[in-house]
Amino acid sequence: MKGSAAKNRIVSFTSLTAEQLAVLPGKITRLYHNWRQGLPVPSRGFVVFQAVVKDIVESLHEGNRLPGYTRRELLSAYRRGGFEHDGMRVAVRGALSVEDQANASWAGGSESPTNVLGKKAFLEAIVTCITETFNGKMDGYRIRMGIEGELKLSILVHQMAVCDRFAVVFTRNPMNGSPDEIVIQSTFGGGQLLTAGRETGDIFILDRNGRILSETITTKALMVTDEKVVPMPSQLKDKRSLEPSQLLNLVKFVLTIEAIENGVPQDCEIALAVDNSGRMDKSLVQNRPITAVGDSPGLIRYQAIKSAKAAVAAERSRLENLGVTVPIDVLSDQNVAELLTQHPTPFSFGLFTYIFAHGDGAIRTGRNLMGYSIGEELDAGFFELIGSQPRCSIFHDALTYRISGISPIDYLQGMVRSYFDAIQADERFANYPEVSLYDQNPSLERLTELYGREKAEVYKQCYDRFFTGIRQWERTFADAYLSVHEPIVAEFVNQQRRFAQLPLSSELIESLQEKFDFLRTKVCVWFVIVARLGFFAYARLRKTLETHFNGAGGQQLLDYLTSGLQNDPTIEFNVRLDQLNNGTVTQASVLAEFGHLGFNELEISGPRYHEHPEMMDQLAIGIKGDPKAELQRRLQEYRTAQQYVSAGLTGDKRKEFERDVDSARTYLALRERVKFNYLRVYDLVRSQLLSVEAQLKWPPGHIFFLDPREIRMLIDAPNDALKLAIQRKERHDQEFKMEVPQVMFVDQLSKIGLVDTPKGASELLGIGVTSFVAEGPAVVILDPNDHHALELMSDGCVLVAHTTDPTWAPIIGAVGNGGLVTEVGGPLAHGAITARELGIAAVLNVKHATKVIKTGQRVRVDGPAGKIYILD
Repeated sequence: MKGSAAKNRIVSFTSLTAEQLAVLPGKITRLYHNWRQGLPVPSRGFVVFQAVVKDIVESLHEGNRLPGYTRRELLSAYRRGGFEHDGMRVAVRGALSVEDQANASWAGGSESPTNVLGKKAFLEAIVTCITETFNGKMDGYRIRMGIEGELKLSILVHQMAVCDRFAVVFTRNPMNGSPDEIVIQSTFGGGQLLTAGRETGDIFILDRNGRILSETITTKALMVTDEKVVPMPSQLKDKRSLEPSQLLNLVKFVLTIEAIENGVPQDCEIALAVDNSGRMDKSLVQNRPITAVGDSPGLIRYQAIKSAKAAVAAERSRLENLGVTVPIDVLSDQNVAELLTQHPTPFSFGLFTYIFAHGDGAIRTGRNLMGYSIGEELDAGFFELIGSQPRCSIFHDALTYRISGISPIDYLQGMVRSYFDAIQADERFANYPEVSLYDQNPSLERLTELYGREKAEVYKQCYDRFFTGIRQWERTFADAYLSVHEPIVAEFVNQQRRFAQLPLSSELIESLQEKFDFLRTKVCVWFVIVARLGFFAYARLRKTLETHFNGAGGQQLLDYLTSGLQNDPTIEFNVRLDQLNNGTVTQASVLAEFGHLGFNELEISGPRYHEHPEMMDQLAIGIKGDPKAELQRRLQEYRTAQQYVSAGLTGDKRKEFERDVDSARTYLALRERVKFNYLRVYDLVRSQLLSVEAQLKWPPGHIFFLDPREIRMLIDAPNDALKLAIQRKERHDQEFKMEVPQVMFVDQLSKIGLVDTPKGASELLGIGVTSFVAEGPAVVILDPNDHHALELMSDGCVLVAHTTDPTWAPIIGAVGNGGLVTEVGGPLAHGAITARELGIAAVLNVKHATKVIKTGQRVRVDGPAGKIYILD
């Protein structure tokens, strides 16, 4: 530690030289220059340079504690500051070399413990600052933003500014980009919740002369004190945190900072202390240039909440104009996140809603053909993007199960109201409610309980007629699809291949629209019918087994009876990959059959196997065991279970059971086959979109930030289309890290953006979807294209993922005799079906599984109990 090396280890903040400032991140240098300009900045403290951080990182990486010499020099600097002697709390602010780039804020990238008191807590805060910064939490952000280079961390340690309220101020409106507007977020107490986005605080928008243009005074739930986070005192909850004169004072202050920064718009964090006379002292704790994305987690959260509330209010108003009263609603990820991924691109979400959900989409068309009664109430509002994540309205979903002859008012006040009561008691009912919640064939007793005897008898006749019709659909539709409809899909796909390389023209737009409408009016209508028949039969089968075989025994029988499905392309893909790995089939033959698939297949921006054949090769290497033999074992288990249950039933009950088993098995497998086929059309759409993007010379992937209903803009107004795509991508990136509850009542939208990850949990609850128990090392996979994570998988491991769709089957197969845990899913999720086919332990719908469970931890997956135990 001689010469310049020794000088650049720990240096007093006020003694920094020009040479030292040149190697420090902007977070520190800007504070120093503002202090030199006479602005109030907490200046009592010191800077820990990268050399010290590097020593600590190397020591921790080797499993050691803080090096002795480093500990001594840190404590020496702490003592020189007199912090412990004066009982003064400090902030330990991490500052990264890559922060505050022109197009990326890196907000939240470095950790900054605050209100640190005492030398022991100080040393712990230094270690926390380093370990939390380098824990990989921002790796996804780096990849999305194209940020390269080594992460170099410096640390500023300085006294906590005295404050009884806090403000985050933007000298350009980050919500609309206006340079003439200043946005102030403020709250009582410290600012940690505000800067982290856990509280939005009050929102003031002013012009540059300090005139208030708008203000939103929020209900503030929490407050940061010197020692901890506490409930906001009742007298402050709804009180405005800053008066107009104080806002004007702040505007003048931040414009001074902006002038010092050569007129570059600034994002400033300011601690405020207001005395009894209203006089306000200010301390600048951070300022940085406003960047393209991630300007403020709090404002991003505020916008997401505001947007969600507006969407809910608009839909409530639309329904009321139709005479439909909405007493309450629940937004659930249901199974839509499994289909679309957690953060779908606008094109993927728009295509999904256009095809299936709104207006005369496939859901309304298909179900009305089957005897349901769906009208204008489904023109909108079924699915929404909340913080860029898809959520399903349970109110709208439940309405799609109203059959012909049942009064809408009676259905809402009876059936639907009872559904919300059940979700209130256990939110897991909002996951795959058609299986676990909705009463689709109610008894006369149940109808009498809801509507009285007279109406009950009429409604029971309606349900009996409906159920007779469903039985007819079950007997005939599978054959109709295979003999009539499937050839239509094959012919359409073959015809459309000739349009794959069309130049950008009206003909190309018409070709895309033709594919959208074929999906909407043909193949996805058939998918809706098949899925409805499969789910309905499964629900009836489950009810029979629960009635006659109590507890886990009934669930295990249900697993056996719905495993070993024939002609399921998901399982056939595993078999073919195993054959590819063994050399009995060629890559070309597997690509010809399965090349149109890809991970997260309804996310149309994702690559398909034929675009990257090496993806298929890697999957083949990972296959464990013999999928074909495994399928035969499941088939034998099914036959044994069927014989066992049949022997315990008599007469009509046995006949009904055997029909339900046959229908469930037929249509659950056919559901995968129809989806397998309509994904061929998705592949054609993706190919054309990529061709258009290349012709327009757009940045890769930007075309997927349009909505499919906007494709005409590609020839009428391509520049406007690109601007729109860029804006949406920015918002998508801003909201990517935002927490959105999987299930929330619409009067709880303020929960958007709040993190409620359990700390130190050793037991997690979910939905058990198989009857097996397994124990092994966890492998957390957030992206199925993460080759490093895939390489960690081995026989007996436990795969932990946010969700899985059919194309994850080979990855699930790589666990061998291990297990599966996902955050999204239910008994009929694709991951559940695959797990039953493979005979592995699986628990789905486990909140925060990918955050709580770490790769390498030993976990037990208890399928029968629906629990995960973290053993390490």
